[in-house]
Amino acid sequence: LGQICDEEQRVCLPRRWSVTRSSDLPVLQEIELRGITAKDDENAWLASSNGVIRVKGGLRALNRAATGNGLPSDDVRVVVVDGDYLLAGTAAGVGILNLATDEWTQINADQIGNVSVRALAMGPDRTIWIGTDGGLFRRAIMDDGSVADSGQDLTVATGLLDNRINDVL
Repeated sequence: LGQICDEEQRVCLPRRWSVTRSSDLPVLQEIELRGITAKDDENAWLASSNGVIRVKGGLRALNRAATGNGLPSDDVRVVVVDGDYLLAGTAAGVGILNLATDEWTQINADQIGNVSVRALAMGPDRTIWIGTDGGLFRRAIMDDGSVADSGQDLTVATGLLDNRINDVL
């Protein structure tokens, strides 16, 4: 989490997470938090039953993305940040935020066989592994930001023991 330094006192202390009550933050009231991912000391994203919540600079700025703002569903189950991309797995597909351009792309029912996303991982080549209730799907983010089928879908029919994928590493 880095350090906080006081130049006048010539002291550096480790930065620590702070805990707050949901009653102090209206955006966190009456929602279910399901996951968290952080890009650096200043930027974190929360998966929730009410969309993706971005926490920037501690609790100094909160933003929320939801259906209509780039997400296929408000029911966000998992978030992953990797490089310039934030992936949000939802009950209706994947929302992909390009952090450099602030533009969303979606992976929905016409691109994967099952949209009930439970797990996500991203490889260094921008390959996205999508674990769903209906198998494991592999897609890729292209240079123009579009999503391409990589031709590798794994289900019980192709040898998986179970179609429900709860974690991808």
